Amino acid sequence: MNKKPYIAVSRCLLGENVRYDGASKPLPHLVSKLEEEFNIVKVCPEVEIGLSVPRPPVQLIERDAMIRAVGVDDPNLDITDQVNNFAEDFLKANPLVSGLVLKARSPSCGVGTTPIFSEQFLGDGLFAARIAELKPDMPLVNETHIATDVEILEFVEKVKTYAINVNS
Repeated sequence: MNKKPYIAVSRCLLGENVRYDGASKPLPHLVSKLEEEFNIVKVCPEVEIGLSVPRPPVQLIERDAMIRAVGVDDPNLDITDQVNNFAEDFLKANPLVSGLVLKARSPSCGVGTTPIFSEQFLGDGLFAARIAELKPDMPLVNETHIATDVEILEFVEKVKTYAINVNS
């Protein structure tokens, strides 16, 4: 019996209205392709740490030589520690996850696409960065990285290879 590997996918990409503005960014073609190959674990770090929908937007800034997620309108709102802790808890609770597809430009989930405003460059969202730090070989992409069928197939192969290597 060939069991499907597990991947985590941002809930907004699955069509759930969990974004800061109460919207979603559904990608039915991508999700359909992923569901053929994988068991899907839903994830939205900001909701999982208890933030509301809708919620005040946060952005990444550098403060005290660290990237932090703080409120756009209220710089005293700082969710950095909660998101980092959630990433660790997520991996512990989901040991079979062998890859992630996350939302681009998100302060939590962006992979090389999230603006870091104080430095004027693009970086990783906090959740994505912490996952990459804890599991550096695990395939981790944004939906923008797997926009074509060829890119999806390449991602599928990377996840399957990762799953075999870590579960054998």
